Amino acid sequence: MSGGRSPKNKGDAYERAVVRYLQERGIHVTRAKRGNPTGDVLGIDGLTIECKNQRSYDIAGWVKQMQASKELSESRLGVVIAKRRGTTDVSQHYAILTVEDLVSLLEEAGYVGF
Repeated sequence: MSGGRSPKNKGDAYERAVVRYLQERGIHVTRAKRGNPTGDVLGIDGLTIECKNQRSYDIAGWVKQMQASKELSESRLGVVIAKRRGTTDVSQHYAILTVEDLVSLLEEAGYVGF
């Protein structure tokens, strides 16, 4: 089935699962309203989060969307959380980010100049 209500429901359910996982770990986030151009998960200053639960992986397209959302929200960092086939355990899903954002995380964590 392409288009229609089912893919939207699937995406909504996945966003809720990601938010629930982060909240269970003490991270104060909320799910954005559908159509929010600044990301799917809100509440972490400086971070844009896009969630993807799709049959086919489109990493380039997902990252492009995340970067557009990141620019609109004026975030420092962005990440795409993508469902891994074969498991509903969000902790085992994929976090996709640019190398630029990875280096920024490493710098903020103190891994530069040691």
